[in-house]
Amino acid sequence: ANDHTKQKLGHAIQLGKQYNAANSDTWSTQWKLADNGFVSVTVSDLQAIFSLIGQQEQAAYNREAELQTEIDAASTIEELKAIDTESGWPA
Repeated sequence: ANDHTKQKLGHAIQLGKQYNAANSDTWSTQWKLADNGFVSVTVSDLQAIFSLIGQQEQAAYNREAELQTEIDAASTIEELKAIDTESGWPA
């Protein structure tokens, strides 16, 4: 997810939490999807999505760190060429 999407998620979560704190019913909103469809989501839904985004980003950073270690350990061009930079990334 890009920074704009993460900001929108964070804003919607805060708005929903404020609504839930002041009202007896549960806040929900229509969230526009990448395919231009819409889905109704609650604060809990958005928090779960935000958490999954964070987990995916952390997995990408972990893979980057693994590759940096392999690159730093390589002492020849052949060893650098043998490093698989395509696999191991989060889906």
